[in-house]
Amino acid sequence: MNVRQWATSNAEANKIIELKENAPTEENAKIFGYRSKLIKIPLRSVGSVLGRGGTNIRAIERETKTFMKVLHYGKQNGGTNIINRIRGNHSAGEWTPKEGHNPARECEFAFVEIRGETDENIRLAISEINSVVADSTIPRLTRHVCVPSHVLGYVIGKGGANLREIKQNHGVRVEIGPETGSHTRKISITGSEKSITLAEARINQLMSHHYCDNNADGTEEYER
Repeated sequence: MNVRQWATSNAEANKIIELKENAPTEENAKIFGYRSKLIKIPLRSVGSVLGRGGTNIRAIERETKTFMKVLHYGKQNGGTNIINRIRGNHSAGEWTPKEGHNPARECEFAFVEIRGETDENIRLAISEINSVVADSTIPRLTRHVCVPSHVLGYVIGKGGANLREIKQNHGVRVEIGPETGSHTRKISITGSEKSITLAEARINQLMSHHYCDNNADGTEEYER
């Protein structure tokens, strides 16, 4: 390969990289084998979707195997334009309206662009985001449930299947507390009072199934 061919090849490679990183459109998603979906969310929910330091959006990305960008729209020069494109490393505090401030004067709405390899990945991501948005528009409570450490794997389920079911069916956020050296682990459930009660009932049901299975065959099962 001569110098000219190398330069041309290198320029084309850089162009592809720039296209992939800076323009996650439907067209480019097809070029790189990804599906893309744009969903609208209330502006007041952007901070909740991002989470402190981007923790929420990154957790959803990991869990659903997707990549997301939040697009902040607003009014500029008489038209509606993208005035900020952000990733999940922003603080939720940046999106909390100050007292006496009406954000509707400056921006109308926000979008979340989701890219994934399959429609199922995108569907799961949309479900997670909708759950966060629903939580952000109603009073939220957090309740803690203590689960015996040896039962935790059964409650979580194989590949996290049981926790995903609980979060999707009841619209709650579920966090597993760190190990403390005790014989129990703390599960934190955040959502409305009704949704927390239903989620807690499902966790208790899973634990009951675990004990029933053990009584039936005399074995310990850590994942369902």
